Amino acid sequence: MKLRCLAGTLAAACLSSTATFAVAAAATPQWSQYQGNAQHTGYVPIALRPQSARKAWEWRSPHAADGVTAYINPVAISDGVVAVTDDDYFAPQALYLLDERSGETLQTYEFPASTPALNPPAIFKGTVFVATSGHEETFMHAFDVASGTLLWKTPFPAQWPHYLSPAIDGRLVANGGGYYGGVYGFDRSSGAVVGSRTDLPMIDMFSPALDDKSIYAYTHGQLNVIDRKTFAKRVIADPAPDSDCCGSYIGAPMVSLERQRVVAPSGDDFSGRASASTAGHYERSLVSFDIAAGVLEWRSAERYVTRPALAQGRVFAGGQLPARLAVLDETTGVVDWTWTPEDGSTRLCRNIVVTLNHVFVSTDRAVHAIDLATRRSVWSVPVAGELALSARGTLTINEGCTESTGRLLAYRLPTQR
Repeated sequence: MKLRCLAGTLAAACLSSTATFAVAAAATPQWSQYQGNAQHTGYVPIALRPQSARKAWEWRSPHAADGVTAYINPVAISDGVVAVTDDDYFAPQALYLLDERSGETLQTYEFPASTPALNPPAIFKGTVFVATSGHEETFMHAFDVASGTLLWKTPFPAQWPHYLSPAIDGRLVANGGGYYGGVYGFDRSSGAVVGSRTDLPMIDMFSPALDDKSIYAYTHGQLNVIDRKTFAKRVIADPAPDSDCCGSYIGAPMVSLERQRVVAPSGDDFSGRASASTAGHYERSLVSFDIAAGVLEWRSAERYVTRPALAQGRVFAGGQLPARLAVLDETTGVVDWTWTPEDGSTRLCRNIVVTLNHVFVSTDRAVHAIDLATRRSVWSVPVAGELALSARGTLTINEGCTESTGRLLAYRLPTQR
């Protein structure tokens, strides 16, 4: 099966379309993987004017009515291309590459209808990476965005897990794996397995985090710190995880490169679905690990339901009952300030995105842009869902507070100059 441009669009034309974006966005990190980057911080260092936002397009998967669910996975955005995958069970599923400006489907790759699970994609330096999972159908795939070719496809062991997007940095592609859990590393260019660690507690629905030395994975009350060259492991304990019940994490550690700390939700989570596109229901504390000292540094006093963000020395997390955004000091875990929606929302949803001047959150009723200076919502749209923000200021919303509806909306937010 071949990745191809649709509607008569040639691969060269697809390349031309993406190349103009690459020049404009090169200075700003792309939303290339889970929570934007290999550290999973949810931080995009651009200044926006959300008050002038306009809807750009919306899209639904052609396979929305073909299988058990209409879900789509969290997206990745890089150099003008939005990568999105279906999330279904043993049904027709595909990888789609959309034009960031128009939402037009540029390319698609159809996976076999026998595929048990298709997981969220990542884009890195012109290559799209996506894993399928389910016993002998577990592979890591790499596609070239410009030419439309499958570069490599590497098998790795698993039972019936679901994964969040692979984490990619330099030549390393890191993903969950192992018949009884663990982490696998692949060479970004060749697809060769460069290392693995399969003695981690068994858990799925996570993405490892990366810095230049280590791979980080939180599993069942411990932070696993894995050397990215030798795959040697050390463990930092979380002695009182909030839950140890469910075999899924539904999140990722966040790496503070400046402070050499890792902040992570404590304990397992549960969504009720074997699905990489669904959100967890449990509220969890946040814990901060001092990597150099090998100790747990602090635990938050409150619990949160969203996937947090880390930026500007602050940790951003949202709760439910009451619905509230909390902004914690990264060094102490103490709440610095809060924001509460005034529209009757009962919870915050999904993930959080931070820019230089705003924090974007979804409640069960709307997506809000909160000004970091005034701490007030300055823009909202009545849609709930998973957020992604490109370097060019395109905000996408994968609609659905806890389960994807299959509709992807895009809003253009002008940047400040």
